[in-house]
Amino acid sequence: MELQRTAVVKLSVPNDRRDDLKETMNTFRNAAQRFADRGWEGNNDGYVITSRSQLQPYLYDDIRDETGLHSDLCVAAVNHAADALRGVVERMKESEKVSKPVFTSNTTVYNCSVEERSY
Repeated sequence: MELQRTAVVKLSVPNDRRDDLKETMNTFRNAAQRFADRGWEGNNDGYVITSRSQLQPYLYDDIRDETGLHSDLCVAAVNHAADALRGVVERMKESEKVSKPVFTSNTTVYNCSVEERSY
């Protein structure tokens, strides 16, 4: 049986670089919001776009050009938005009242493998 665990790691950021980190987090949040907004607008059939691969081409180049966001973070912003949109659509299918995802916290998603073990 294979177990996967997520370790939350607190970043140690020197005081003179905290503003840089905050700026990156804000840029990431804004990029994810733009992707979520575009996905919420829907595709040509009027369906919310929940596919990462379908959502990415709409804004990826513009966001990279406008923000200078590293490609890995730009892709992570697409994935973050698509995951949120997918969750909303699932709740919508359950007849729950839903609204467009709005990202308010300063979060940046990094895909790091801390260590993998099979048990």
